[in-house]
Amino acid sequence: MNRPVLLRTWGCRGRWDSSIFGNDTGTTRAVRRRDQILNSSKGETLDTQETVRRHIGALLSGQRLATLSTCNADGHPYASLVAFDADPDLSGMIFATSRATRKFANLSHEPRAAMLVDNSGNVKSDIYAAMAVTALGVTMELSGADQDQAVARYILKHPHMAAFVQAPSTAVLRLKVDVYYLVNRFQKVMEYHVGR
Repeated sequence: MNRPVLLRTWGCRGRWDSSIFGNDTGTTRAVRRRDQILNSSKGETLDTQETVRRHIGALLSGQRLATLSTCNADGHPYASLVAFDADPDLSGMIFATSRATRKFANLSHEPRAAMLVDNSGNVKSDIYAAMAVTALGVTMELSGADQDQAVARYILKHPHMAAFVQAPSTAVLRLKVDVYYLVNRFQKVMEYHVGR
């Protein structure tokens, strides 16, 4: 007897969602179909990682500011607003700061950091429409040709900051991103691991 085969997955709102995969006479075909559709035990579809990467790239290219989270020597978090530019391949994020800032002191002590970029407009619909991406990684100060290349690209995005980013007292830093967490619809979270 042919009957619909359901694949049940735990939805982001804490309830079971069912998806109909068509008529089947047994679980073997359902499992085979599920395995074709699913890329991992997390339930990612075959094109999910590419789709997530595209969303992240679009969000990062469309925004100019990020919230940088660092940690001081006592272990307390510290957040600050920074102008940034993302590497085209999403492997890193460039930002600049004076060497006399708290964020630079924090990063000198603990180079691990996070950057949050979002497209919210401070309106009610943001709860469902806004997207945010958090990048986690390790920072390092750039120098030489790497710095020159990063500064040239940074100035293209932030021409009004050319004098600041080229000042001798400014550190040009790169967050080497390990993973991005993309959030949309307020609680739908997707991961993108760089280099996988």
